Amino acid sequence: MATMIDEQQMIQDNIFLYEQRLKSPIRRFTDKSFVPSTYFHVKNTETTVDSGYGDVEEILGPNSPIRFICIKGLPLYGAEQIVLNLNNGDYGLNTEYEGDVTVIAGTIKPIQNDHFLINTLKDSYIFRITEVSYDALVQEASYRVHFVLEYIDNRMVEQLKRQTIGYKSIRLENIGTDERAVIEEADLEKVEKIETMYQKMVDGMLTFYYNSRYNCLLGEMENGLKLYDPFQAFFINKHRLFHARSQIDGTVLSILVNDPKQPLKYERSIYRCFELRDIKKISVFPYTTWLGSTNFDTSFYKWVDDTVHIVDFPKITDPLKHVQIFSEAFVEEIKTNNYHDDENIYRYVIADYFNNPDFSIHNIPEGLEHEIMRLEDANLEIFFLTPVILYIIRTTITEYMRRDTFEDELLNVDE
Repeated sequence: MATMIDEQQMIQDNIFLYEQRLKSPIRRFTDKSFVPSTYFHVKNTETTVDSGYGDVEEILGPNSPIRFICIKGLPLYGAEQIVLNLNNGDYGLNTEYEGDVTVIAGTIKPIQNDHFLINTLKDSYIFRITEVSYDALVQEASYRVHFVLEYIDNRMVEQLKRQTIGYKSIRLENIGTDERAVIEEADLEKVEKIETMYQKMVDGMLTFYYNSRYNCLLGEMENGLKLYDPFQAFFINKHRLFHARSQIDGTVLSILVNDPKQPLKYERSIYRCFELRDIKKISVFPYTTWLGSTNFDTSFYKWVDDTVHIVDFPKITDPLKHVQIFSEAFVEEIKTNNYHDDENIYRYVIADYFNNPDFSIHNIPEGLEHEIMRLEDANLEIFFLTPVILYIIRTTITEYMRRDTFEDELLNVDE
């Protein structure tokens, strides 16, 4: 079967993803275990003294000018011995204990007077960083941190929390990739909910529309007829919409139509409009269909399957009335930014996506996966719109995760 997917390029892309992970700085630590910590990072823009802290009477205490960002789950390498020593030893408040741990690249840049707790210790041991050295032997280096045991005191843990002005969490799978690993705690919770919803939508698409004989999606038409959209299949494959994020394996659909004009026709599709995010290209997206079994290049011909119709685009000059994906009223509402029907969540997201330049993860509502269950109400609308909603979700999360949006306080560029 002819295909719009370059199989060789797909293989090369997957090899590239694998090589990127091999080159990742975290690979140097994959044979070592790490200890999760609760890390309190000094936020210089909120601290009311210079970076030397020479005039600070107390770092932790009710009169301290120091403020922290709490980072939950920061992995520390080389901390296993600390856990063993402190759990097995008999340490009092006056115990002197110090050592070294490694903070890997792609997380934070530690500085003096950062504090951390080790999550696996049974008591409230508070460690303070006294010195940081930089390992510049690799492109994206790690930090060697020297620390001392500062307190064993639950009250000082509470004081640390009182001096904390923000909370972030670590997303471990992003370490060593081009996506940021330190994320606002509330945002990470939002992203994880969206990703769970996203996977349910993918599962729903595959459950209701996937046909294993042809390895494609078939929409439901009237009278038991099916609809195959080769442009949709190309769109899904191109953006890996049926792959989990950052994973190589996933469903790759077959492109079952041999049409040399297909790339040109794709430019007029609803899918290309969303890729460009160009409101001027919004239209009703008219389409026509033809019987798949009439073309000997298709699997539908080989199986003598007279139930499958294939999406095609009429000529621009064709005066005949064709099927439309959007209504003219909805197109007008998008273009005038005047859509208010909250009953249709898909349409609401689409209108917001095109009209809101600040569209972000916080504009993605929960419950989108339930729309796919309304097959008897939506007819083919869900079939056409679910992939573009998946695209909106995927690109919005990808933009949010870009590492060049790291907060200044975590990179310490505001020192």
